[in-house]
Amino acid sequence: MKKQLITLIISMLLLFSTMVSAAVIDDEVPSFIPDTTSNVRIELLRAEPSPVEPGEYIMAYFKAENFATVKAKEVVFEFIENYPFSLDETTDPITEYGLVGALDLMTFDYKIRVDDNAVEGTNQIKIRVSTDGGITYKEQKFNVAVRTRDAIVSIEDIKTTPESLVPGETGAVKITLKNLADSLVRDIKFVMSFERVLGSGVTQTVTDLPFVPIGSSTEKNIKQMTPGQIISFDLNIMPFPDAAGGVYKIPVTLTYSDETGQTFTQNTIIGLPVNSMPDIITMIDSNTVVAGQNAGEVSLKFVNKGFTDIKFFTVEVMDNGAYEVVSPSRIVYIGDIDSDDFETADFNIFMTKNVKEVLLPVKIEYRDANNKLYTQNLEIPLKINDAAKLGNSSSKSGLIIFLLLAAGGGYWYYRRRKKKKSTK
Repeated sequence: MKKQLITLIISMLLLFSTMVSAAVIDDEVPSFIPDTTSNVRIELLRAEPSPVEPGEYIMAYFKAENFATVKAKEVVFEFIENYPFSLDETTDPITEYGLVGALDLMTFDYKIRVDDNAVEGTNQIKIRVSTDGGITYKEQKFNVAVRTRDAIVSIEDIKTTPESLVPGETGAVKITLKNLADSLVRDIKFVMSFERVLGSGVTQTVTDLPFVPIGSSTEKNIKQMTPGQIISFDLNIMPFPDAAGGVYKIPVTLTYSDETGQTFTQNTIIGLPVNSMPDIITMIDSNTVVAGQNAGEVSLKFVNKGFTDIKFFTVEVMDNGAYEVVSPSRIVYIGDIDSDDFETADFNIFMTKNVKEVLLPVKIEYRDANNKLYTQNLEIPLKINDAAKLGNSSSKSGLIIFLLLAAGGGYWYYRRRKKKKSTK
């Protein structure tokens, strides 16, 4: 019994000795006890630029504060890679502060790369903080907007069929749109207006443009366009029958939304050419040319039967071997010829051969309302007057005049004689 008691006492002494020894060792070389009383909170001060585009870098500036009433012994901040955000290999993801007092402020920043294929929308930067030298961590997340700052749907091309719209005839306008953004765009709306607004406020004026939609409206709605997608559509319109030729400025409004719901509006101008093929008739207006005689005059008439005016009209008459152009210039500049109007040009020519008819080589050049150049080479039949017939006609006319003068003189002489006799 005594032996058992002695054994128990010795065991208790050994256990106590071990505990004391351990306590002494801990006091000499203390191990770090995690600090669970500190409370470091992180705040994202700003992100530049904002929003950030895919493929760009963003500078993220953070503020941290120890809200606890005790010191944080070893504060460590670490950037955690989270798609689409990452750091370059040369950038250290860890920022160490060491001992931080209660209510102390800390600041740090990271230059963060955004992946080229990042999806537009709200993405999160992850930062974790440790107050025990990296033994335990607390993670925090911060929202950052990623999107193309200028989501662009562009008007890539405009084509009209025919090339120039003809007054009074239906034509087609083909519009081609392209999504230049690297993300989806939705609710695309294209509107073509036939009203032009000038000025603003009380001085604002509205002018109607000479067009009308045919078979459909001048509005097109598209549900969505993927990055880089191209979409084309046709709008049928007709210029008014009395529309003047030229290029008309047509107001266009294009609206769409990106994946974040932001709406974009573009107001721009497109040009629609209105014109019709010129229709010029060339004819002989008058002719005094006689074979074998001195120079005679030929007058050419040019009639504009087309819908639109023409300008910079020039005419040139060339020799053909049967005559010579003896005018000071073989080229005459006429200028403008309005629709349903005419102009004339006179040339002096001298016949070198005794022929009854020649083809007059005529070259005309002019531009339409849209400055398109036209050149025509014509051959105008010219009948040569008969000198004998012209002479007979002249003789008969002279005889008639002589007889009239003689009759008038005889009558005057008769009246005078009769008056003298009555006075006697």
